[in-house]
Amino acid sequence: MKKILTLMVAICMASVMFLTGCASGNSEEGALDEILEETYTGLTGTFSDDSANFSMVEDYVSSWAKAHDIEVVATGKHCMVLKNKATEGIKADKLALHVAVDTNDMTSSTQPLAVALTSLVGPEEHGTLKLIITETTAEGFLGSEVLADKHIAKMNELISINQRKKPDLKIGGSYAFDAKLHRKVEYQEPTYTNAYEIKMTIENYKDSFDYTAKYPNPIDIVGSYLATNQSSGKLFQLASFDCKVSECGTPYSATAVVVIDDNNVESMKKKFDKAFEKLEKKCDKIEADFVYTMSETTLPEKVLTHESSASIISMLYTIDTGIFYQDEESGDIISANAISNIKLKGSNFTLNMTGRSKTADSLKEMNSALRTTAGLCDVDYEPSEVYTTWKSNEDMANFFMEAMSQKPEEDHTTLLTSDLNILTKKKPDLNCILYSISDDNDKALMHNIIHYIRHLAGTEETE
Repeated sequence: MKKILTLMVAICMASVMFLTGCASGNSEEGALDEILEETYTGLTGTFSDDSANFSMVEDYVSSWAKAHDIEVVATGKHCMVLKNKATEGIKADKLALHVAVDTNDMTSSTQPLAVALTSLVGPEEHGTLKLIITETTAEGFLGSEVLADKHIAKMNELISINQRKKPDLKIGGSYAFDAKLHRKVEYQEPTYTNAYEIKMTIENYKDSFDYTAKYPNPIDIVGSYLATNQSSGKLFQLASFDCKVSECGTPYSATAVVVIDDNNVESMKKKFDKAFEKLEKKCDKIEADFVYTMSETTLPEKVLTHESSASIISMLYTIDTGIFYQDEESGDIISANAISNIKLKGSNFTLNMTGRSKTADSLKEMNSALRTTAGLCDVDYEPSEVYTTWKSNEDMANFFMEAMSQKPEEDHTTLLTSDLNILTKKKPDLNCILYSISDDNDKALMHNIIHYIRHLAGTEETE
């Protein structure tokens, strides 16, 4: 596999400017630069604290929109939509701009919001422009989840703007598949009498594919505890195993109920204490709040048979989750997978997984490995068709790669979950890019957006 090259973006303004434009274009951009400065100053002055209520964002943006003759189409819990109608006589693809405002970290949101608002004013001639502002927090992509489908149903393209230390461009998500691992289970009356609930919950676990944060998956934690005890010969019976999943598909809580033999209660408690200490150290490093408990509970009327229980727990122990392939030279993560749900209901056990990869070949290898593991554990394996989490079209991708002096052979994709994963589920054919701006280049990077708006309208001029 060829080495995935690191995305390099020059910091000088000249390298991120796509076109110099004609004299009238330069004058127009000068006026927009002034609006950008005024807007950014207003935002930083209003949101001087790190956190804010989204209603405060709505109030500020609504006032700004009125001052700049921009229509506020919708406001609501966690999101709002603005619109600038197409210039008379201009027919172009409908473009949406998007900013996710982190209300717990407003300092990272004011610059992207200022650029998006100013870009919405647009050049003198433009097609239909929208700005979608959504709230995001460590808990999830709240605004994108509740945004009504109608607000993007007629849009052709979307530019999601965020802030990074250096300018960055992503023109696509990743190849992906969803897999269902399942089997029939049988029950019996419990042989033992000591019932315990093993439960793990973690806050702010937003993205299973963000390996910089290193958040533990609650299903993995509880499953690993059960598997460790089973492999060391501890006698217990599994009664239930389920989880709670956020709107963005990330499990944040997992619970199993087991019934333990009298002679194994104390040893399983000791193993739990060791597991707790290990988890505590890990969560302290990432400053994550968690709850992990082993507590007595009511004796269930039925438990899984030994064969059913052993099959499920063995699979949780054997299955390879997390990073599947990583480039040794660059350190880039090429493919990974994560457990997204687990359910034991009636006679059916189901485990759901998602795999993502930057290459089709690595995804195929991952799919094959999971199928083999499932078979060894007597579990049926059903993968979905391969899909892309989100993507851009060729014209859009080429325009911004040229604007930012990027090479087609460089890697411009991402495994990470973002608002784009959710927004494109509302409109699967929406063409998107993830456009990261920086402190030193906000004007130049905004000019790229303005040039693209002109490009769509057919009014772009070059010297």
